[in-house]
Amino acid sequence: MYTTIVEEEFDAAHLLADYLGKCKDLHGHTWKVRVELEFRDLDDKNMTVDSEELRKVLKEFLPDHQFLNEFYKSRNPTCEFLARIIYSKLRGRYAEVKKVTIWEGRKLAASFEGR
Repeated sequence: MYTTIVEEEFDAAHLLADYLGKCKDLHGHTWKVRVELEFRDLDDKNMTVDSEELRKVLKEFLPDHQFLNEFYKSRNPTCEFLARIIYSKLRGRYAEVKKVTIWEGRKLAASFEGR
């Protein structure tokens, strides 16, 4: 099996409703997105996927410079939530998507992996 990994970043703000920590207030992050795709074989160019095309598709789904609570109509757009949403959107275009990981800064990440 081959695993192809693509990473991108976007800037966005959110707040966490009904949360007692400092994240209850509006704040922003530079979010990092890591997408892992799994392939059995290489194509005729000895590649698994056109990474430039994949990056272009991924950027279509990234809410750059948005207020995530409004963009997703969610009370708490956490990194766990974003990982699942972005996984679902990419899975609609790439059946090989295995896992999406979202970093909310340098020290916190969450992944969603299809089964």
